[in-house]
Amino acid sequence: MEEIQELDILSKDDLAGIEAQTDIHLKKLLSGVQFYRESPISWNFSDIAPYIPPRSSFLNTSIIDTTHGIRHILRVMIYSNLIAQLLGENSTPAIVAAAWHDLRRQNDFSDKEHGERGFSFFYANKALFKDKLSDFEIDLVAEAIRYHDNKTYESNNIYLKILKTADALDRYRLKNEPGWPKLERIPLKEGIKFAYLFHNFTLQTEYSFLECKNSLCAIKKHLDIVGGINDT
Repeated sequence: MEEIQELDILSKDDLAGIEAQTDIHLKKLLSGVQFYRESPISWNFSDIAPYIPPRSSFLNTSIIDTTHGIRHILRVMIYSNLIAQLLGENSTPAIVAAAWHDLRRQNDFSDKEHGERGFSFFYANKALFKDKLSDFEIDLVAEAIRYHDNKTYESNNIYLKILKTADALDRYRLKNEPGWPKLERIPLKEGIKFAYLFHNFTLQTEYSFLECKNSLCAIKKHLDIVGGINDT
């Protein structure tokens, strides 16, 4: 049980330090990149709302408001939605993969088996998506969940690539990993165009959570940064 209690909770000082480090890195990284200053895509929160996982779906409910909890999941859902639309892909499988990718985490730190547990959990509940996803798309989503944290596994699965890219572009919240984004962790280079927007959204939603103490409130407060409209 000791492993399950390893939680990562950010303070305002943590966020200020992360912001200072990542601002410097982003300026260097993006000096030759035509990145988005505003989202090229408008979308509604109702696009992702039906797929937001309930509290009961978390293996360890203690992480719901920590760095791998619901705010992270919501942001990766949003980022996956935007990247999929930018690529002209069906965004529903991307949103579902993002929603389920970290639900079986035991903690916020080293948990190498959470992808495998997530894969099994998703397949056990695949009937939930019989009217939303084809059998082929369900298999693609399951593969994405299973291998999203695997650095060596190679696949042409576009939803795995979208999930890996979106997940990597939310790592600004991790205080022990300066120098994000790291290009080697981003399989879809088109996604780097969102780095500036996602950086701002991640940090602003984390700051807001410290004020409102409600993850959904914190996310909805800043939807405009990423082209979102709160229609729920």
